[in-house]
Amino acid sequence: NGNTGGGKDGYNQNDSDKDGLTGCGIQSFCGVLGILRSLKICSWNCRTLFASRSVDFSVNKRTWVMLFHLMNEHDIVMCQETHGWEESLVALGTRFPEWKWVGSFCDNGISGGIVVGISPRLVSILSDFVWVPLCKGRLGMLSIRVENFWISVLNIHVDPDLRRDEFSE
Repeated sequence: NGNTGGGKDGYNQNDSDKDGLTGCGIQSFCGVLGILRSLKICSWNCRTLFASRSVDFSVNKRTWVMLFHLMNEHDIVMCQETHGWEESLVALGTRFPEWKWVGSFCDNGISGGIVVGISPRLVSILSDFVWVPLCKGRLGMLSIRVENFWISVLNIHVDPDLRRDEFSE
């Protein structure tokens, strides 16, 4: 899986841990709480972000305009039903290099697919982040750390025809 980097179970931005002493006081907690309160997260079923394997940005112009708008307004943008393949993440990283992109795709590339973008503002204050795809192309968890405090968000796309046992992997 191309988006899992060097981490055992997911993508770790920073594998080295800090000294463990930062973030243990009330002043630090209040600072982190302020950051988390200002965090803007959105979830959007884009109904096909990647229309072809070539990731042609001229296709689905309205979809891309909406993505640009969401990126300008939010720190974390979670997209579902993106379709696509692992190389779609590379294309996003090339197009928007200041953002961090993670995701997971179904094997066929034409169904499901989830992508998460992390804004440059948020990346600049994170101590670490971890992406764990929980069900290929359908469910993933992004955990972010600011100092010693973690918060996790789930990105999920459920196909109405999906069988219950497909989530028990």
